Amino acid sequence: MSTPRTTAYGDQQPEAPDGELRTRRTAPGDAQDGPTAFDSKTAHARLDGFTDDELKQITLVPEGSQLEQGATYLDLLDPTGGEIVGTTDLVADDAHLYVAKRAVDFGLWNRLRGVDDPDRLNQPNAPDQGEGTG
Repeated sequence: MSTPRTTAYGDQQPEAPDGELRTRRTAPGDAQDGPTAFDSKTAHARLDGFTDDELKQITLVPEGSQLEQGATYLDLLDPTGGEIVGTTDLVADDAHLYVAKRAVDFGLWNRLRGVDDPDRLNQPNAPDQGEGTG
């Protein structure tokens, strides 16, 4: 039986039968392998209106990772909440909490951006209150 190896993020990856470590395909700034907002006390505080399940779906770009050229990101620590387009000179550091647009579903992305329209949050519309039938 093979012994699991621990990755930089503390998760274990079992070795493949041939003894090679199984790895996932990554690209610069690939947020799929990073910690989640649930794992970050700073993100937890910043996103206090999100449930734990939602926070676990928001993957952060790991510190030290280069952002992907042309990809869209949000910095959870930026009070303006604007989108950022990645360039090769941008690297995730402790002054930023980057989330890649491709790493979250559109409803969560729009909530992170401050959008509150139910149609753009993948939520059912509230029933009309003012219209009667008849």
